[in-house]
Amino acid sequence: MSEKSDYPMEKNKFPRTRSFRRQIATLVAIVGGIMLLISGTNGVSTMETLQGIITLVAGEHQLIIYTFIVLIIIAALGGLSVICGGILIWRGRVTPGKILIFLGAGGGLIGLLINIIPWLVQEGAVTLDWVLDLEILGLILSVAAQKIAK
Repeated sequence: MSEKSDYPMEKNKFPRTRSFRRQIATLVAIVGGIMLLISGTNGVSTMETLQGIITLVAGEHQLIIYTFIVLIIIAALGGLSVICGGILIWRGRVTPGKILIFLGAGGGLIGLLINIIPWLVQEGAVTLDWVLDLEILGLILSVAAQKIAK
């Protein structure tokens, strides 16, 4: 005969609820945002590159220009945008939070790749300096926070 426990989860099992995932995503986003703030990293260059590509394809329309002005201002906040995105995720506003993290981290995975590829070309290999770089760690944590928050 098995006894019922007062605890909702079994021993050594993590809860897999949405609120637990949001809490973890918030914590990861805050730590990543702090690292981005310390390193001075923001997403402006990625947003400006994206603006250049879209204006080249669609032309210079006022709506596109004003939209990118707002996006570049948010991206310029860098780590602060990532932290605010994490707080929004914690509050249950997952999609706006993920968008803020995307902008603050310089385009999420795209921004991470844009930062990693030149490093690999220059250094030729992944070194301990690269792994311990606050900018890279902050970007990796920011991307992870987006993926954790469903």
